[in-house]
Amino acid sequence: VLTAEGMLKTIIENTPVSIYTLKALVIGYGRVGKAAVRILTDNRIYTAVTNRDEKTLASGGLVADITIPFRDFGNSVVGFDVIINTVPDLTLTKEILDNIAPDTLIIDLASLPGGVDFAYAKKRGITALHELGIPGKIAPKTASEYLFKIIKSNLY
Repeated sequence: VLTAEGMLKTIIENTPVSIYTLKALVIGYGRVGKAAVRILTDNRIYTAVTNRDEKTLASGGLVADITIPFRDFGNSVVGFDVIINTVPDLTLTKEILDNIAPDTLIIDLASLPGGVDFAYAKKRGITALHELGIPGKIAPKTASEYLFKIIKSNLY
């Protein structure tokens, strides 16, 4: 949830329009992807989700406005203002980045090395941000309390 809150902050700070006019695509519907989709839709941002696993994607369809099968998402990236990647494998390749408008904001929430060809995105003039460690940056007290609870529960 803290990562999703930080993602929303990043969107607000890096887009020139109201969030209510945005169309967002979330790549991956795991723990972070679920929180991202939830906070986007809760803030009335039109949200699509894609995921490799069809069953997981179906559950994403209960929250997101639309689902896109992973095999088709590369051809479906046109028209999104914001793309959020949560998959720690290269998903936004040169070929897919060629389909993305230069004014699209990409936020990569995945662990290193991330899922974006950052060098190619930069070459195309696309803003691609690799946002690591968001919880500690935006809510350090809450993040530390969560970590303490996790560590404590694993010790006893």
